[in-house]
Amino acid sequence: MVNTIVRWGEAGGYFADAASRDAFRDELTHLLVEQKMAFIRGVVQRGRAAKPQCRGFINSVSDDMESIMG
Repeated sequence: MVNTIVRWGEAGGYFADAASRDAFRDELTHLLVEQKMAFIRGVVQRGRAAKPQCRGFINSVSDDMESIMG
C-alpha cells in the first residue's frame, strides 16, 4: 500500500526530491506499522487496482458497539 501511494506521489510530482519521497514513505510506514492510523477499506482496495476509481464515505460513529456495527 505504501509503495503504491509513493508511486502515485512520484507520478504526480508531489515530492521535491528523493529525500522527501523517502521521508514520506518512512513516516507513512511507521504510522501504519505502529497502528497510529489506518486506511478505510476503500483505500485498501484502490491501492491494489491498476486504474483506481476512489470514492468512499467517512461516517461518524459513537464510541459504542451498536453505533460501530451500524
